[in-house]
Amino acid sequence: MIRKLGKLILDEMPDGIVITTIDGIVIYWNKGAESIFGYTAAEALQRQVDELIGTSDQQTWTVKNSLKDFSHKGVHVQEALCRRKDGGLIHAD
Repeated sequence: MIRKLGKLILDEMPDGIVITTIDGIVIYWNKGAESIFGYTAAEALQRQVDELIGTSDQQTWTVKNSLKDFSHKGVHVQEALCRRKDGGLIHAD
């Protein structure tokens, strides 16, 4: 019951929530992420997150750096310039 409730909350949250493997492969993409980035969950799942929302000039923000920081501190928050499906750029954290 709790697990189903947690998934329902994540699914319906207006914030974009993206969960990746340690290698940056998208394993969860909620409706908020669909709205923000323009990709459906079906389009995003099993793809490299940098391929979906990374920018060509974005050299410091990588999934590996984020995960390294997370493994040391237990949390990682970073603002980054991200690319939407339509090519538009947005700031996200």
